[in-house]
Amino acid sequence: MADRPLDRVLARLAGVKASGGGHVARCPAHDDAHQSLSVTDGDDGRVLLHCHTGCTPEAVAAAVGFSLRDLFAPKDAAPARPAAKARIVATYEYRDESGELLYQAVRLEPKDFRQRRPDPAKPGAWLWNLSGVRRVLYRLPELRAADPALPVYVVEGEKDVDTLRAIGLLATCNVGGAGKWADAYSAALAGRHVVIVPDLDTPGIDHAEKVGRALILHAASVRVLRLPDLGPVAAKHGRDVSDWLAAGGTAERLAELAGQTALYDPDDDGDGRPWIAAYASDLLVVVGEAWQAIAAKNDPPRLFVFGGDIVRVTARPGEPPASRALTDDGLWRELLRCARFYEEKAQGKDRDTERVWIDPPDRVIRAMADADAPPVPLLERIIETPSFARDGSFIAAPGY
Repeated sequence: MADRPLDRVLARLAGVKASGGGHVARCPAHDDAHQSLSVTDGDDGRVLLHCHTGCTPEAVAAAVGFSLRDLFAPKDAAPARPAAKARIVATYEYRDESGELLYQAVRLEPKDFRQRRPDPAKPGAWLWNLSGVRRVLYRLPELRAADPALPVYVVEGEKDVDTLRAIGLLATCNVGGAGKWADAYSAALAGRHVVIVPDLDTPGIDHAEKVGRALILHAASVRVLRLPDLGPVAAKHGRDVSDWLAAGGTAERLAELAGQTALYDPDDDGDGRPWIAAYASDLLVVVGEAWQAIAAKNDPPRLFVFGGDIVRVTARPGEPPASRALTDDGLWRELLRCARFYEEKAQGKDRDTERVWIDPPDRVIRAMADADAPPVPLLERIIETPSFARDGSFIAAPGY
């Protein structure tokens, strides 16, 4: 059995995946199909649990047979460090304004993340915690030296920052990944034009909202750019900007999408997505509202009905358009992009209710997938120009 509380918790969870500086998994305290639980290691060795649908840490721990006490490291435990079999595959240095090394984010194989800082008492040695260390944004010296007119892309992890840097873009992130943005980071982006590019999962979108609200009082402009799906490559390997680029995205296309994205509005949840009561008694009403939300965002259209199936039409750079059947997971991603599902949960001793954002429920996904007449256009065929229409007219321009 693993000796760290984090390892013991992860061993009892399903759907575990590394995300930023921690992990995401399916929450055991509710019927979770889309990894709504964030699991991270605190600086003191404590396991931090956050269910993005509202389940309490007590409920999550109890669902896997633990108490909250089990989430703490023993008082006499040594500072957290990688197990002997773990191998360091990448290090990401966090430096202050003058270039002095403050700490590193360390990526390990088997896939895991840790943070470490130089040991002031032992040159060349490391302490595997960030206790008492000032937190700064990744690649802060480059950020300060860059042209203030350049957009800054705020992403979830160091790998994504370096991927964007390699194609000539200015990017940064905070240590620890989703949910770890600190107010002190915002001052470093004062007066900058910021484009937040979240991972397309619930923790990532939650993180983008938190960062957007923190930056709105500091940055010259803030946009939250949710990347479009580019097909099976992104779906297979993940939902971050690195996956999007691997699936055919380019720096030019990213800048174009950023320019088309509306300014972030905290009073409108950043993007105008409607709220939908996930567990309203009439499922048909919920499904109707969900389809209305998708139809409102489907302009210009990218979803169609073709051959009796709901399909997404995509075009990779240099390739002709193609239609791909929309899977249940694809429909779930579309709903994340177009609507906010919620349920009312009692809060505190007075039992007042609060609206809690949750993932699109599986029952809604299934009902939508079986829709006889979804409100999206009918696709007859895909052709390449030049061509002739059925009435004999000549078609020379691309379009619908």
